[in-house]
Amino acid sequence: MSFLQANSNDEYVDSQKNKFKIETLYIVLLVAAVDLLQGMIRGEMSEHVILSGILLVIAILYYTLRSTFSGIEHPNVATKKSYKKQRRAVRTSILTMFVMYLTFSIGNKLLFSPDQSWVEIFAISIVFIILFFTLEMVSLKKSYKKNREIVDDSEEKD
Repeated sequence: MSFLQANSNDEYVDSQKNKFKIETLYIVLLVAAVDLLQGMIRGEMSEHVILSGILLVIAILYYTLRSTFSGIEHPNVATKKSYKKQRRAVRTSILTMFVMYLTFSIGNKLLFSPDQSWVEIFAISIVFIILFFTLEMVSLKKSYKKNREIVDDSEEKD
């Protein structure tokens, strides 16, 4: 069971093992997604289908939260100017995403689900946009602080 060992003395071996672990995770998530999709298409929401859905939600939430709070999503934001520029880009992309999501939701209501309420469409759109905006801004702020620390540390060494 060498894959369970912490680290070897060889950096290449460690990077390859990490690569294999990630590929294995992708395969497991793909199987869970196919299982969930198959259960939804057939209308058979058995325990294993629900478990596959829960597995996918946990994996997505974990990855999203870890990457948001780690400060690694915006590696090029180290100056106040680049931070402000990236903040504007985030606002623009979130606003674009909101308009697209709202447009598709309205189109879905008009074409396929006329009984869906307008309040539901706008409420869900607004909640998701607030959530995405908050996560993206936290990630940007964390990245900026982390990158500033790295720049400050490297300037002190010089």
